[in-house]
Amino acid sequence: MDWIDFDDFLDMLKRFPGTEITARGDLDDRKPIHRWTYLPDKKRYRHRWNGHIECAQEATTLHRYHGTQWNPVPFYHITDPKQQQLAIRLVEQLTMTGYLDDAINNCRAAFVRQCGHCHKLMDEGWIYMGCDTFCSDECFLAVEPDLTPEDLREIDQDDMNLETYWTEWEE
Repeated sequence: MDWIDFDDFLDMLKRFPGTEITARGDLDDRKPIHRWTYLPDKKRYRHRWNGHIECAQEATTLHRYHGTQWNPVPFYHITDPKQQQLAIRLVEQLTMTGYLDDAINNCRAAFVRQCGHCHKLMDEGWIYMGCDTFCSDECFLAVEPDLTPEDLREIDQDDMNLETYWTEWEE
C-alpha cells in the first residue's frame, strides 16, 4: 500500500472495526511499527508501538497525528469461497482482455508479476534477461528449451549474473 494522510488512515480503520492494522508512520527517521485498532463500541482508537499503548477518542487522535503520513501493511485476505471465485474470474477476464498488466501497474502492485508462460500471478520467481518473468523452473524451461535444470541451478548460484535470477517481490 502507499503512504496516505492520517485522515484517510482513520477512515480505513473505521471500515475494518476491531481489526488491528500494522503501519509505519513518518513521525521519525526510525519509522517503528505501529499497530492501530478502531474500537467501535468505545468509539476510540487503540494505538500500540514500542511497548506503549494509548487509547483515545477521534478528536484527540486527529489532533495528535494531524498532518502525518502512514503506510499500512496489507491486512485483508479473501476467505469467502464465493469471493475467491469472483477474484479468480476477474483476474482471468483481465488476462483474456490483455488488461492485467495495466491493472497491476495502475494499482502500483509492485509485488505482483505474471508468469510469461502459464500467466499465473506470482510474488516470487525467475527474472530472465532483466524483464521476462516465470513462476517456476518448468515454465522457464518451457520457454527456453536450450536450458537444463542444471543450467538454472548454476545461474541461480552465479552472484555476478544481474540479468537472470530467482527473486521474491515484496511490497
